[in-house]
Amino acid sequence: MGVIVNFTAWTVNGLGSDWRDPIPIHTITDTAITFFAEHQNDPVDASIIGTIDRITGDVDAGIKVSGSSGKVSMLYSLKCKPGAWG
Repeated sequence: MGVIVNFTAWTVNGLGSDWRDPIPIHTITDTAITFFAEHQNDPVDASIIGTIDRITGDVDAGIKVSGSSGKVSMLYSLKCKPGAWG
């Protein structure tokens, strides 16, 4: 899994098959990137929220999915190597 931050498009990609679409970045600071997205498609609703530490490269994200079959929550805590930041 490789998390890619696109500073030009203000998106995050690479959280595997659990979230394939680009995720909009909400805020960028000197030390962190925050991202958030929602999908509200019948019969399934889903959301993702997370942060990337720009110093350590650590990524924390949560995905929630709900539908007629029930609800699922997935939490990610990734140790990534920070690349070249724009």
